[in-house]
Amino acid sequence: MRRALSALCTAGAILAGSLISPAQAAELEISDPAGDAPTARLDITTVSVRNNDHAVVIDTAFVKVATGFFLIQLVDRDGNRADIGSFHRPRGNDKNILTVGNKVRTCKGLRVSWDHEADTARVRLPSKCYLGGDYGAIRTRLFTEVVEDNDFAPNGQNGGRWQWSEWISRG
Repeated sequence: MRRALSALCTAGAILAGSLISPAQAAELEISDPAGDAPTARLDITTVSVRNNDHAVVIDTAFVKVATGFFLIQLVDRDGNRADIGSFHRPRGNDKNILTVGNKVRTCKGLRVSWDHEADTARVRLPSKCYLGGDYGAIRTRLFTEVVEDNDFAPNGQNGGRWQWSEWISRG
């Protein structure tokens, strides 16, 4: 009887763990329709955000990588925001900026890597650079700008306003 009860409890725990919603996962995928921006340049199509213990990693796919500005915003449950901006130039000389709480911060290990063949960008923000690593779940949103053309992700339901993603737990 004890074995059956123990097996039943174990099965229940496994089932409960498998029912966790995507908002509770340490990774979130965001889809953004191609063609929703005025131009294909830096038109966001997919975003993958991983809120790992040692770094937040954001992989973004575009219709076409081009010269322009790419902004990623993060916010924790207490409302503490970080902005990662990348002024991208295909010939090099990219300029990457991190602000936390409206103050420009230096961050050893902050990387923005652009891949023109795959039309992607990968951003890696070490957790120590955001609130000293003292945060849990985050939300994110992205913005691109090429001259005066721009794209947002995730897109909002009400008139396309810029929305925050679902919560991404740390894991």
